[in-house]
Amino acid sequence: PDVYRRDDGDANPHDVVLEKLVAAGQARVLTQDFPALFFDFEHLPATSGSKMLEVKLEASGRVDAIVFWWQCYMRRGDHRASMTNAPWTATKRPEIGHWRQAVCVLPQRRFLEAGETLSLMAFHTDEDIWFRIVEVPDPGDSSISLP
Repeated sequence: PDVYRRDDGDANPHDVVLEKLVAAGQARVLTQDFPALFFDFEHLPATSGSKMLEVKLEASGRVDAIVFWWQCYMRRGDHRASMTNAPWTATKRPEIGHWRQAVCVLPQRRFLEAGETLSLMAFHTDEDIWFRIVEVPDPGDSSISLP
């Protein structure tokens, strides 16, 4: 959609229904689901933080954005989420069809091949979650860059 094309990666997530974008050919899923952040609301986290992520691509394509959602485990010891806004759950549970996912448009885009690893940093504050691609130097590159 045009609103995402105009986004320069300002860390303000947009709401989306991923399955509708995929069905319309406006998005492709390049990875398996992966955990990004974990919050224990019995022991509140710092008001801001970050976490490094390494994500393997299952399909080749241009990485423009990260779509994310939440899973809530209401009782200690739960092994399945009691509530979630994960894509493709609204078709199984129509009562949550109004819950959407969030998309973080990346300020820098990258084309990657299936099997490559994408290095991401996930950030959070009390109000937002956003992602950035981390530039990892190629260990085989012996060139030196000078300013």
